Amino acid sequence: MKTECTLSPLKRVRYFSGQLLTIDDFLTEQQYSLKRDRRHNRGLHGYGVACGLEVSTDGTTLRVDPGLALDCLGEEIAVCVPVNSSLPRAGSAVYVGLSYVEKETDPVPVPGGQNSVQNSRVEEGFEITMTPEDPCAGHKRSGAHRLCCGISHAISITKLKFARGQWKIDRQFRRPRVR
Repeated sequence: MKTECTLSPLKRVRYFSGQLLTIDDFLTEQQYSLKRDRRHNRGLHGYGVACGLEVSTDGTTLRVDPGLALDCLGEEIAVCVPVNSSLPRAGSAVYVGLSYVEKETDPVPVPGGQNSVQNSRVEEGFEITMTPEDPCAGHKRSGAHRLCCGISHAISITKLKFARGQWKIDRQFRRPRVR
């Protein structure tokens, strides 16, 4: 069976003695590593839950246990500690997903700037999403494996149904798993 494979060339910095390094060189170095890791994740692992991320609910609160997932861009979504989230008051069904997010942190003063600060770090994190539509619906398959679409979006980790005044996990839902 034929599978789709779209690749783009990667470019990295070639260092040499006497080279003047600029911010563009350091950004290129970071982008090279990030893009290479994402390409590896997409091509060899696909998208979905790698481990953990068990979900439970008491009917009004959602709990997501630690674990790791990969999105369709190849970003790693790591949940390092148990996370609780409030559920909507009512509805019919929602897909609970995890999305990769970045947040700038650790502000430091900028030399020579008057009262100027810049964030010196980027923290990788996640966001819990709840949508009526499965964000992974419509993805192509190659046998039992779902192919990455190449776009960063939420990865479904469970489906909830609203019944008798509370949310319950839909045991029929099969979340995507990495290979």
